[in-house]
Amino acid sequence: MLLHPDGVTAARDGSGAFHPLTERLAGWLPGDPRALLRLLRQDLLDHVGGRLH
Repeated sequence: MLLHPDGVTAARDGSGAFHPLTERLAGWLPGDPRALLRLLRQDLLDHVGGRLH
């Protein structure tokens, strides 16, 4: 189970598209929770262009 604030799914890219958390999680293999959080953080940074507000 992954609990997250609504800001994760509300994060938008340069074109205004929301972060596709459900689709991204489906493609990631379960494993170490810390590794998953690092992957999610990097994916968010990539999605929004490098800066989380």
